[in-house]
Amino acid sequence: MGGRHWSEQEIEKLREVYFTHSLQELAKIFNRTPEAVKCMALKLGLKRRESGRKWTIEDEKLLRKLYATTPIYELAKILNRKPAVISQKAFRIGLRRSEYNFWSKEDIENLKKLYKKDISLFEMTKVLKRSPSAIQRKAFEIGIKHNVPSNLAVNRGVKGEELAPKIFEALRWKIIEKGTPTSPYDFIVQRSDGSIWFINAKYGNRSAITGDNLGRLRKLSDNCGFLYISVSGEVFFLSVEPIPITWMNLQ
Repeated sequence: MGGRHWSEQEIEKLREVYFTHSLQELAKIFNRTPEAVKCMALKLGLKRRESGRKWTIEDEKLLRKLYATTPIYELAKILNRKPAVISQKAFRIGLRRSEYNFWSKEDIENLKKLYKKDISLFEMTKVLKRSPSAIQRKAFEIGIKHNVPSNLAVNRGVKGEELAPKIFEALRWKIIEKGTPTSPYDFIVQRSDGSIWFINAKYGNRSAITGDNLGRLRKLSDNCGFLYISVSGEVFFLSVEPIPITWMNLQ
C-alpha cells in the first residue's frame, strides 16, 4: 500500500533536482508517478514556490538573449517576475552568466592597459564589468601586477568571494551564478534543500552590514542572507527576515 521504497540515493537525488525539474520530468527520472514524487517531497519538507505564471516561448527567448549580460534585478523588471524565479528558470535551461565566459583578446588588452594606469581595482570592476576576484585571477594567469594598493573594502570583498565557494562546497550548496560589481549579491546558490538563495559574502572582523545592503537584497528575493567569515575562521550565515513595522510607528 505504501508504494515502492525510496532508497537513500534516490532521496538525495530528489533533494538536488526537485526545484529545477517539473513533476512530469521527475516522474521519468525516478520511474514513479508524479503523485509519488510529490508525496515524498512533502515528507522531506520540500515545497515549491510557484511563480503563478507559465513561461511563454517569447519570455524564454528574451531570457536566453539577455541573461548573460543583464543584472538579475533588471531582468526581474523586464520579465515581471521575481529574481529567484528567473534564476531558477535560467539554471534549469542551462544558462550561465558572463562571469563564466572566456576573456577575449580585447578584454585582456584592456586589462593590461588598466593595470598600467594609476587606478584602483574597484574602478577596474566598473570598466571591465567583472568582479574583483575575476580580474585578479586573470591578471595572475597572464603574469601582470598592479602597483596601486587596492581599497581595503575591495580586498575584503575579494577574500570573501574566494572563501565562499569552499564553504558552499562543504555545505553542499551549488553556485548558480556569481554577482557582478554592481549587483547587491555576491552569489546565487541552490541550498541542499533545493531552495534558491541570494547571498552577500563578508570577510573580516570589521566588515559591516548596512541598511542599504539589507534593503537591496530583500528586493530580490525572500530567501537572502549574509555569509559572514571571520579572520579567526568562524563562519556564520545570517538570513534576512524583516519585521512588518517601522521604528517611526513606535514613536
